[in-house]
Amino acid sequence: MVHFRKIFVFIWLFLMTTISCHKEKPLCGCGVENPIRNIGWLNSFINYYNNDTIHNWDEVNLYMYDYKNSNAFIFETKKTGEYDVPLSIHDCKGKTIFICGGLQPPQLDSCNIFYQSAKNERLIWSKRYR
Repeated sequence: MVHFRKIFVFIWLFLMTTISCHKEKPLCGCGVENPIRNIGWLNSFINYYNNDTIHNWDEVNLYMYDYKNSNAFIFETKKTGEYDVPLSIHDCKGKTIFICGGLQPPQLDSCNIFYQSAKNERLIWSKRYR
């Protein structure tokens, strides 16, 4: 009887680990599933960066944040030798809500305002050119 229980437990554990699979939830942002594909302006930006041969980027990253009961997006561009590259932060409709860095007066650099409230940074798309 003890031998039967061991076999039963082994079979049950085996079935639970092989049959049940852990599916990741699809990425949702701005109230839609897969915002990269289903938000037009975001998809246009990604197509632009996928096909860009002018700027010689090393890397482009797209981050999504939770911000004020919605989401916000940042495209971060990286190029060797460039520092303090300006960032624009966009809301769900593509409107620029903050501009950070670059050659602007400190009082206009609103990164700190955004980052004080932004939560849950997620890298949702990335492209390396080199």
